Amino acid sequence: MSHRRGYTLIEMMIVVTLIAIVTATAMPHIDYQASRQDASVRAIRGALQQAQSYAVSSQHEVWVVVDAAHNRIIAVQDPSDSNQYVIGDHYWAVPMQDGAKLGLAAISPLPGDAAPVGGVAITTPTPITAGTLSGVTTGFVFRADGAVSSNAQIYVTSARGLTKDARAIDITQATGRVDWYHYNATTSTWVSGGF
Repeated sequence: MSHRRGYTLIEMMIVVTLIAIVTATAMPHIDYQASRQDASVRAIRGALQQAQSYAVSSQHEVWVVVDAAHNRIIAVQDPSDSNQYVIGDHYWAVPMQDGAKLGLAAISPLPGDAAPVGGVAITTPTPITAGTLSGVTTGFVFRADGAVSSNAQIYVTSARGLTKDARAIDITQATGRVDWYHYNATTSTWVSGGF
């Protein structure tokens, strides 16, 4: 009696066909927009953490503006601590991913001291002169000790406007800590996004 080794061509084709059928039924259920929302929030959070890190290491302020009109966040290293953009100041802008935009969908904001306007809620906004970078005139500042000038919240939603696409970033004034949240549409609550 001989034992065969390996698989026949027919057996391989059946397995490939079954994989194709399972994949075809699962693909419509994958929500790519959720990944884009999370990527936008991670990019903003990373930029804010970089701003805080630079402020501490350089002992100079870094100011941040939320430019909802251009769908981006701008952070400027301010060696003169003047809250004014001067040609030569280093800055970085974080644009939103495709389909993501700054703003709050028709849901309740995170608990806070200020009402969101244009995708951002700042308890005590700092006057900022962004010059040629942006028309936005207020923002918040990371100080040399790592703290931020005011509590702030930045909201990201999607172009399709679904509540499940809502994300929020919360910046704590005393420590400069940056946390992010996603909105759970089932329970109508904000849930910590984790790392």
